[in-house]
Amino acid sequence: MKLKQTILSIAVTFLSVGAVTTTVDSSKYQQIEELQAKQEVKIKKAITSEFITPEERQILNTDMANFRLAEKTESRKKLLDLIDKEKENIKKIEKNLVKTEAETAKKELSELKNQYTTLEVQSKEAFVFKDDKSKVVEIKKEIDKLPKNIKKVQPIRSISFKIGELSASIRKIQTEAKSATDKLKELNNQSEELSEKNYLGSADRDTLEKDREKNNQLIKNSDSISTIETREKESKELIDKLSKKSDETEKDFKENEEDARKLSKSINTLLEEGELHSDEKEELSKLSKTLTKSLDLTEYKPGDLGKNYSTQKETYDKYEKNNLDRKAEKKKKEEEEKTAKEKVKKEEEEKKKRKEAASSNSVEWHKAPAGKRFLDKESQLTYKQVKNPSNFEEISEEEAAKYKPGHGNGSAKQ
Repeated sequence: MKLKQTILSIAVTFLSVGAVTTTVDSSKYQQIEELQAKQEVKIKKAITSEFITPEERQILNTDMANFRLAEKTESRKKLLDLIDKEKENIKKIEKNLVKTEAETAKKELSELKNQYTTLEVQSKEAFVFKDDKSKVVEIKKEIDKLPKNIKKVQPIRSISFKIGELSASIRKIQTEAKSATDKLKELNNQSEELSEKNYLGSADRDTLEKDREKNNQLIKNSDSISTIETREKESKELIDKLSKKSDETEKDFKENEEDARKLSKSINTLLEEGELHSDEKEELSKLSKTLTKSLDLTEYKPGDLGKNYSTQKETYDKYEKNNLDRKAEKKKKEEEEKTAKEKVKKEEEEKKKRKEAASSNSVEWHKAPAGKRFLDKESQLTYKQVKNPSNFEEISEEEAAKYKPGHGNGSAKQ
């Protein structure tokens, strides 16, 4: 309100209506001005209140407008009457404002409790972390501290705002956590697929299985997004590392597995059947175990198969040559011994024949009985006379007709 007037203007105004202006009167008008200014502060505060009705706002606006119209033309008494009327209206409206705010506070307190119940239910959902659960408990304490017959809405709304912020924060974190755990689930799927590949050893498969178990624990329960994100990073790094290893191993095996398995079989055969010295057997046994471990992926790094094949093939070839040389030497010796034995045997047989021939001239001839013949079972020939009947079978002449007669020799004749 702008009521600042000079004492002269006040005097002129009241002279026009027959009043006598004095210095004292000017002071009293100044008091009216100050009183109205204080009054308008209350009026404006009431007008801006959310709890005032349109009718009440209209009353107060009208009171101020009436005073502005009267301040230049009406008497001091008239102005004071207007101020008194304003006071009465303000008092009545302020009382209504207090009552309306109290009713609103009661209603909003009930809504606040319902809002908290919803928050409490939300706090029991998945991916609500310890810190946020603690905040829910603290909000409950704040609500419990509110007076049962609270008259003001500000404390209620302050808590309501906290609930809204916390609920939104929890929902945001839940969305982020679900996204993060979905990534862990996808990593587990990738891990399962990787574990089924042929080019991973049992130790690497066990590592992947333990990694999936860690992921599953966080999928079920976690204390923070950062924990899930850290786990995701570690799991991805492991899968990438072992996936690369699997690819490199597959390349190594496709290039060298067939040759390595043949070499492994050849080494084992050489160990079982070869003519080897003890130190050669010991070294070959070690090489065989190393190659087997590479083929079984029990002790293997990508590239080991090709590297081990190259070095072990060289060693195998050297020992195989030694084996063949020794076997050839052994065979030569055996053949020489066999030839010598055969020579001795032949000489002994010839000596025996000569001895038998010499002795056969002094042996008596035996004639077959009448109607009989002697049969040499080995030659299937028949004879009439033999020197040693025990070496022949005695058969009838009818049966002898089935066989050919033999020519005479040192032991049988016709």
